[in-house]
Amino acid sequence: SLMQNPDRFAIQFLQYAKAHAWYEQKKIDAATHHALQMEALHLTLPQIEQERLKKWNFSSQESSIINALSYSCEKVHKVDEIILLLELLLKQYENKPFSLLHYTAGYELTARNLGNILGNQGRLQDAIHAADKAIQEGLLAGRGAILNIALYDRGWDMEQLWNEKIYGKEE
Repeated sequence: SLMQNPDRFAIQFLQYAKAHAWYEQKKIDAATHHALQMEALHLTLPQIEQERLKKWNFSSQESSIINALSYSCEKVHKVDEIILLLELLLKQYENKPFSLLHYTAGYELTARNLGNILGNQGRLQDAIHAADKAIQEGLLAGRGAILNIALYDRGWDMEQLWNEKIYGKEE
């Protein structure tokens, strides 16, 4: 074995990466992906009530797992749970003591994933607000990794609002 006496952080990373890779390769279904990611998350994040979770300082690995969970949550009907985690994670990034430039990649990805799920759930105004965060941070940092997809998501959300006659020419 390459890992002698692995600690829970190493196990967490390996389980996250394995589940994510298998899901992307379609070797496991959404339910298995979600279960494996939740199991990995709870290696370091205790299962605590929402109020205490608001004070949790998510590690970068926990942040990665939460974002990975956003890819399968709709298929397993766990959307509200993941929206909560993404919102808490986004707030944590916004309340860090350093400039968001130190956390641009994680912040952009989290805002984009949150916006994507909210848009899919019909919460279009909230989705646009989340996409705007990803877009703004990407522009400020001069990065395009998430910017293109966030712009697409924002446009899609706006188109839905246009079709519903909520947005007019001005918007």
